[in-house]
Amino acid sequence: MDNQSVKELRKTLGWSQTELADFLGVKQPTVNRFEQGQEIPDPSKRLLYLLKAQSQMSLAA
Repeated sequence: MDNQSVKELRKTLGWSQTELADFLGVKQPTVNRFEQGQEIPDPSKRLLYLLKAQSQMSLAA
């Protein structure tokens, strides 16, 4: 999951950076760094974030 994917997923959910940060259990500046490409989550974190986001999207549908 690259930085653009994080931002697109967040926007698809209609969430602010703060809302996504709360959901993922991180702080808003961390989400901002993900989206800016300044910080890349390690592979296991990326997988966890993707799975969490996918499950939330399934519940919202």
